[in-house]
Amino acid sequence: MTAQERRPVDVVLKANPAIIEQFRAGLLARLRERPDATEALRSLGRVCRTLGNLDEARACYERLVALAPDDTAARHAASVLRGRPEPSLFDPNAAMMPPFVHLKEFLPESSVERLFEAVAGMADTFRPSAVGYEEDRRIDPERRRSVTAMANDRVRALVLDPVRATIAALGLTERLGVRIGPDGPVMTQVHCHRGGDFFSAHRDGTNLRHPWRELTFVYYFHRRPRRFTGGDLYVYDAGLSDELRVDPMAFTRIEPAHNSLILFPSRALHEVAPVACDSDDLLDGRLAVTGWMRRSD
Repeated sequence: MTAQERRPVDVVLKANPAIIEQFRAGLLARLRERPDATEALRSLGRVCRTLGNLDEARACYERLVALAPDDTAARHAASVLRGRPEPSLFDPNAAMMPPFVHLKEFLPESSVERLFEAVAGMADTFRPSAVGYEEDRRIDPERRRSVTAMANDRVRALVLDPVRATIAALGLTERLGVRIGPDGPVMTQVHCHRGGDFFSAHRDGTNLRHPWRELTFVYYFHRRPRRFTGGDLYVYDAGLSDELRVDPMAFTRIEPAHNSLILFPSRALHEVAPVACDSDDLLDGRLAVTGWMRRSD
């Protein structure tokens, strides 16, 4: 699904959450009349996910599971939103929410301060972000706008080492259904999105492009108070298959909260929403350290 393929209605809805809030209010009213209306609960869970109200969405799916224990999709959604995905509930070839784990307050504040210093020191290495693979690699501002730099050793030590330790401590390879080596090579970059920047819907790894990418992690950080708005991550209900037809309004909205980490399979379809920022200062933007872990054979 490219930016050109999006329907105008989904662009309008994503840019105007107040319209989606009206849908939410109507569903809540219906559930007050019929608390056991499973389809209304299912719809409310989806609406809450598009709004980024993930605690409310989790509660909807948990209520739905209580009413319909055999509803595998609801059980899967509840497990993901609890932060404990259950791989046995997920069908990668179905239009389901991909598994992900979102961790807040990930690094000690002293590490975050050192990370800012490290990124400031490499400011002159940032270049316009590209799309495509190998000979098809190019700058395409219709699909992606941001700047990117390869992470240096200091950035990698501050972020990658804690990420690896967390994956091992929480058993996240099993939770996310991925196969990675404990010490395999990792491509790590730093991205900055400022005013007007975005990244249209894409998969980090497919059979044809970057097939070695198995697990994606994104660590978010920014100046406080935050100097930008927007930049939410949309993770689409598109399984892990390129063959699935995508509903552009079926997604989970995740705020790029300061000092937070998200991990998900690299074949999950996702998007960076447009950013608004009045400053051109690199450190005022939506900053992220992104890494792709290699599939183990």
